[in-house]
Amino acid sequence: MDDSPETPLSQTVPPDAPWRWVLEFAERMALLGDQRRHRLALIAHEALAAREMDPPEALRLYTEGRAEAERLRERWWVLFFDWLRLQVIIGEMDDYATGREIVVWAVEEARKPLYGRFPQRICLQEDLLRIHLGSDPRGYAGVIEEGIASMGHVLPELSPCRACLQTLRTRRAVALGRWGEARVGLLKSLNDNRVRHQMPPQSERHWVAQTFSAEKSRAAELTQLCLVAWHTQEYDDLRAWAAQGESVARLVGQQGWLAEFQVWQALLARRDGSEPLAQRLCNNAVLEAKRSTRMPAYAYFTALCTFYEQGGDLQRACQARGYQLHLLRGKGQTFVEVHAHLERCRLLARLGHSLANALPAARLAALSLVDPSPALEQLDRIARGSA
Repeated sequence: MDDSPETPLSQTVPPDAPWRWVLEFAERMALLGDQRRHRLALIAHEALAAREMDPPEALRLYTEGRAEAERLRERWWVLFFDWLRLQVIIGEMDDYATGREIVVWAVEEARKPLYGRFPQRICLQEDLLRIHLGSDPRGYAGVIEEGIASMGHVLPELSPCRACLQTLRTRRAVALGRWGEARVGLLKSLNDNRVRHQMPPQSERHWVAQTFSAEKSRAAELTQLCLVAWHTQEYDDLRAWAAQGESVARLVGQQGWLAEFQVWQALLARRDGSEPLAQRLCNNAVLEAKRSTRMPAYAYFTALCTFYEQGGDLQRACQARGYQLHLLRGKGQTFVEVHAHLERCRLLARLGHSLANALPAARLAALSLVDPSPALEQLDRIARGSA
């Protein structure tokens, strides 16, 4: 692999790579001695290094870069930094409310002729669909379906962005509980990742980035496969995927995913009749979730509360749902938030506790859905004691 200083960095990535224009811009500005414009690329690189361990610092740098791009009237860079900010906000920070404010403007801006060849234009459209999926997948089902179809029509058959399109399809299937469709899509993504990352790396740094990215993608898909396996009661698959996922999550240093895989294994250990092991795995999962820089996912709380409830500890299950609601406050993940409210109200009713405070809060959250009627009807059944 040729990674010598004489090789321009832009030549170490494929010609159709979405980042290539950034590298070429940086090289051109360095040759011209334009330090302010060259600094835009340096800020993006510096923030990328901070994203895993310090998301707020990465966001601060991206915001600083955007402001400088505005001063320099570099419109592509303004939109590029908005896209980068979105990756932190709806990625590491799980903040769909703030993300929506940014992406709505950015998608509209990207429709202007100036951005006709801007590679991240399609990425911004994907981010809008991700936010719809994360906030209200049923309410925005038609918009999501239309957006996915539009992306499929626009993207060339061999575009690397088709992997993101496949991820959107599987996320939609998981969010809507289409478990068979989700399983097929996730297994296809795992196989496609293996094929995609078999292409020869063009530099040492390319190989490192390629390997890390592949393993992170695999871990993310395994988290979803575990959720699918649990809902379809395919416990042998769950056992295999949770074990694989634990190894990969440790490799890429993702405590949140590690917590998910461990709590699934705790449920399996209980099914096997090994309660001491089950308790130890669950306790480890809770500790890993606390160490994570990211908010625990929907699947984590699903598995954790199921574990507590199956063990007869309704109080801890109820407390876990309360903690989940605390973390979700103001994040714009309305669908997940409403589900957590429903579960907490159900658990409070089973415990014989008052719903005087919980029901109004749950109803208020439900009213933020595009169609709140199913959630409101479920809350009415809980209030009548017939859930």
